[in-house]
Amino acid sequence: MKNGDSLTPTTIEGETRILDIDLAARLGFSKPTNIRNLIKRHRISLEAMGPLFTVERVINGGDATEFFLNRKQAIFVTAKSETAEATNITIEIIEKFDAYERGLVKSKLDGFTARRIQVMEQNAKTRSMQAANGALRIIGSSGGPKAIAKNAPAIYGAIGIAVDMRDAFDQGELFDGRDEPEKGDNGGSDGDA
Repeated sequence: MKNGDSLTPTTIEGETRILDIDLAARLGFSKPTNIRNLIKRHRISLEAMGPLFTVERVINGGDATEFFLNRKQAIFVTAKSETAEATNITIEIIEKFDAYERGLVKSKLDGFTARRIQVMEQNAKTRSMQAANGALRIIGSSGGPKAIAKNAPAIYGAIGIAVDMRDAFDQGELFDGRDEPEKGDNGGSDGDA
């Protein structure tokens, strides 16, 4: 194996993946970017195995789409490549993914690609947060602050943000005049009946 013809996985959006041209070089493609034609031809099948993660770049003045393949996608593309090394490389893919996931292999992303992936992941988190906030606005418009407080932990929890609203109930912060304060809740009253 020539230097540079190695498979080095990386994590993107929580999933271990390898770069398409690294796989192509390892498979012995004379022009590694030709693997992208194979990927495009089998895109529907590959997307059935998980999201097909891409990074758009300008290389030598032309647009290029890099594909980062998950384990199943990489094995599928290897099998479809019909190269002499396909069986050995299938075994190597499994071993490299396992080693990477155990922390025995480091990622080899260049600075630009790593930063681009970070930005894409942050954008996805922002979109998730915006959707959660929108859902809570709808809940709040019909059910008031208590409805928001009761639903916030589940909605934010679904996107990985822990929210604890118990203190808000205890401190009477959720009485807005729409509904009566809970028994024992001051609700802004000075105790006169």
